[in-house]
Amino acid sequence: VYCSARAAPQVRSWLVEQANCIFNGVNDGYIDFVDNRLLYAIDTKIHHVEAWGSFAEHLREYSGGLGESEYRQRTTQWGKGASNYAIWKWMNTMSFPELGLSTDRLYDIKPKPRGGLPFDFHGYGGIDLIVAQDGLIASDLLNGFDLEICKASFDGKKFHIPDPHLTFAAKTKMETNRRAVVG
Repeated sequence: VYCSARAAPQVRSWLVEQANCIFNGVNDGYIDFVDNRLLYAIDTKIHHVEAWGSFAEHLREYSGGLGESEYRQRTTQWGKGASNYAIWKWMNTMSFPELGLSTDRLYDIKPKPRGGLPFDFHGYGGIDLIVAQDGLIASDLLNGFDLEICKASFDGKKFHIPDPHLTFAAKTKMETNRRAVVG
């Protein structure tokens, strides 16, 4: 799910209220820690990525036997500290002071006013909320989206990248006519 920084609180609330999701934390799986010389070297329009999962699955797997309403209350209480968790995560796993990165790059992780934010970092999810840099809109993210790189895979022995000469030359971005259909 792509969204602007401004729309992020409403999107989070929609994920909770309409899609019955739970916040699992800031997703640092997109960052390569093997060689941080390239980290943030590219001009990205993405500010950060949040991991979200199914509340029902979390209830079954991580609730410790609590009932639904009690688990929802507990995780919503934990959600009030989600920004503190995100800042800690940023400082301890994603921030590289030698590159001049600081916590001011992280937005508050919160829902719309008076909305709840169930949060359990023990879980996992299949939904990534991709938040744009401040001042950009979601379509700015889509304009740079590369469909071909999504087809890349690793079979345990080698990487398979379709048309690598085009992908790495940034020539496989979403075509204008497909982009127009998306919005």
